[in-house]
Amino acid sequence: MDVAAIDLERMKRGDRMFDVGRVAGELQHAFMRDSGDRHRADPFIGHFLREYSGHFPDRQGMFGSVTARAPYYMALNLLRIARNDYIDRDYGGRLVGQAKRPAAGGVSRRPQQRAGGWHRARSGTMHAWTSERSRSTPTALWSRS
Repeated sequence: MDVAAIDLERMKRGDRMFDVGRVAGELQHAFMRDSGDRHRADPFIGHFLREYSGHFPDRQGMFGSVTARAPYYMALNLLRIARNDYIDRDYGGRLVGQAKRPAAGGVSRRPQQRAGGWHRARSGTMHAWTSERSRSTPTALWSRS
C-alpha cells in the first residue's frame, strides 16, 4: 500500500526536506517520549526515508541526499516541539540536547546548496539509517532482499 500526502496550506518554493525532516523528527520525538529511547525510531525513520527516496529516478542518490539533509530538519523539529508549553522542562531539555548533538544532526550548521546539488555541511556524521562505507548506501537492515 502506498500513502501519499500533498502539503498545500503553506505551498511555496523551498527545500522539500523541511516536511520530510519534520515527519522524521516527529517519529524520533514519539519514541523519545513514549519509550525513552530515540534509537528505537531509527528503523521507522529509515523505512520512511527509503520509501520517500524510492519515488525518484535515482533512488540511491536521493537516499544519500535525504539522509545527509534530514538530521538538520529533524533537529529543527525537536526544537519546535521543545518550546511548547505542554512539554515538561526535563523532557524539553532532552529534546534540545538531542537537537544540539552533532552526531545526531544538530543545528550547528545547515546543509549548503551548490550548483551541483546538496552536500553535507559537516563531515563524519553517521546515522543508523546510513552505512559506514558510503553515506548514500543504506545499512543491510534497510537493503531490500
